[in-house]
Amino acid sequence: MIGVFIKWAERSYFILDFDLATQTFTKKELPELNQLQKFSVNILHDGNFAGAYGVAVRALTTGKHLFITNNSLNEVLVYDLEADSTFTKAWDSDFFGKGKSYLPPKEVENSSGQIEDIIRKIKEDIVFENFFWDLSRRRFYRFASSEHFAEEKDQYGRHEPTRADVYLSVFDESLNLLAEVLIPELKATPKKHFLKDNKIWIFENIEDELAFIRLGLE
Repeated sequence: MIGVFIKWAERSYFILDFDLATQTFTKKELPELNQLQKFSVNILHDGNFAGAYGVAVRALTTGKHLFITNNSLNEVLVYDLEADSTFTKAWDSDFFGKGKSYLPPKEVENSSGQIEDIIRKIKEDIVFENFFWDLSRRRFYRFASSEHFAEEKDQYGRHEPTRADVYLSVFDESLNLLAEVLIPELKATPKKHFLKDNKIWIFENIEDELAFIRLGLE
């Protein structure tokens, strides 16, 4: 059993590899992810740390490798499970460049009301979603989005999203970028989806009934 963890006090990431048979584990630090700190903003309450916003780190395995992605940089950190080594694959693409350009302040007091404006700027910049793996075609896919917001705030002081520009990136099993496209028919980032019959099936609620948007892959 293997997992990717964060130590909040230091904002550092590491892998724990558990051997269930011997009830032991090994730990591997991931200093490559330290650069993600610049995309996070600490939220303070009366001057004390109360949480943070800005970065999500996720992991996917295809067997021999663990692919660690984040929502801020156009890259993936690959951990070789057999060699116990890591390397980074990064892209500088036409749509996204190397990733986010907006850097939030390091900290903000929750009572100031600034956090909602900061969250809006983070989401207006590009946000990368999880990798997902197409075993039959030996490809990785990744959605990304940039949200648009109304100028008015709701009763809770939040900016309401009006729509999103949604993109799909396709990579081969060696992580070479094969294609990248804006999908104008999608108005919100797909959160739950799966692969079936050479299509991406995206869950959709239509008048409280379960439906699917099917995205063809050709």
